[in-house]
Amino acid sequence: FPFPSFHHMEPDPESPTGWRVNLKGLPPLRGGHPLRHEFWNEMDGFSTMAPIIFYMEGLKEAHERGTGDGSRLQGPERIGRSVTDESITLLLDVSSGILVHHSAEVDYLEPEKPSILIVPAQPLRHGTHYAVVVLDAMDAGGLPLPR
Repeated sequence: FPFPSFHHMEPDPESPTGWRVNLKGLPPLRGGHPLRHEFWNEMDGFSTMAPIIFYMEGLKEAHERGTGDGSRLQGPERIGRSVTDESITLLLDVSSGILVHHSAEVDYLEPEKPSILIVPAQPLRHGTHYAVVVLDAMDAGGLPLPR
């Protein structure tokens, strides 16, 4: 994690973007099934609408607890708030500094270490770097999550 990530890219002067996906060495999928990376490794980038998936210790509890001012992950019904101080996640276009509307939810598939899903509300721009920012998140005891 996080996924997708620039960590899974390699330079390729032959591709239109100058990059190529490189998913070799990933752990197996749930149930021990291998990830078939050959198809993905033909691509020159990731989808502009794919969810961004990451894990951060304590973020599920931060969402469930909220903060003193009510900040939390903003689900699909509250996308408009995802670019305000009511959201503990921001999706940032690194080159322009523009915040991108998104939904953010806890994926409880793995209860001990639940992933966070960030889904852009609009297609992201090709050839652009984005960053997910987590801010003002508190753990179950009310202490700030480590940076």
